[in-house]
Amino acid sequence: MTLVISVRVPDGIAIGADSLSTTHSNLRFKGNIETKCPKCGKRILLKDLPGPPIRIPVANFPTAQKLFPIRENFGVGFYGMSIINGITIYNHIKSNNKKWENFTEVSQLADALGKYFHNELKKQIKDIEKAPDSFIPLGFQLVGFDEESKPWGQTVTVYLGKNIKTEVKDKIGCSFGGEGYVVKKLWELRKEMGKGALYASFSLQDAVEYIDFLIGTTAKFQKFANMIPTVSEPVDIAVITGYSGFKWIKSKGYIKILEKN
Repeated sequence: MTLVISVRVPDGIAIGADSLSTTHSNLRFKGNIETKCPKCGKRILLKDLPGPPIRIPVANFPTAQKLFPIRENFGVGFYGMSIINGITIYNHIKSNNKKWENFTEVSQLADALGKYFHNELKKQIKDIEKAPDSFIPLGFQLVGFDEESKPWGQTVTVYLGKNIKTEVKDKIGCSFGGEGYVVKKLWELRKEMGKGALYASFSLQDAVEYIDFLIGTTAKFQKFANMIPTVSEPVDIAVITGYSGFKWIKSKGYIKILEKN
């Protein structure tokens, strides 16, 4: 999975994502089941019946890239699957730059990205239309500014599964996608204490530190919990404003080199 967070404040938007990629494998097993014959009523032992595969995490890679700029106006953070049809999300985004270059509105670009990745998802998961509505193997947050989204910009969250679902936030505030259960608990505690975050008073630096805090706290919780972590540092963070576009604040060393070139 992963955790992507965006914070909209008076000066612009900050967006961040962790860097952990988790590889899964299907655990298969067989078992014996005792049942009753519907005709004669005798007990019957059915041996070595295959059970449904159980998907379990088997390995972690701590330097996956999940946050990307698209031109100078937009930033996008992905959670869920990090490789689709043998290609990383980063490679999908960068190899198709020309597909995104004519979009000037956040909602239009989110729609184009959603359709592209939904088609890629359907190629990999052949029977995805049979999946339950709650099955969301991939999602992303797109943030940016256009004529319709000033002065605070927009966060468009897109959920990709059997269908495409979209959620738009264009007011000052915070949005997350992915492994957000620790964030939810922190917000519940904040509400119980009557100590809400003052997003309307945040600077961009405050927004950056807030993202670092939420993702870092989630990563540390998972590190000491009885589980295989799905969120881990380092955290990549960028800011976007209506006047200077996308700027990296924190990024892994190799991404600085790739983006510079």
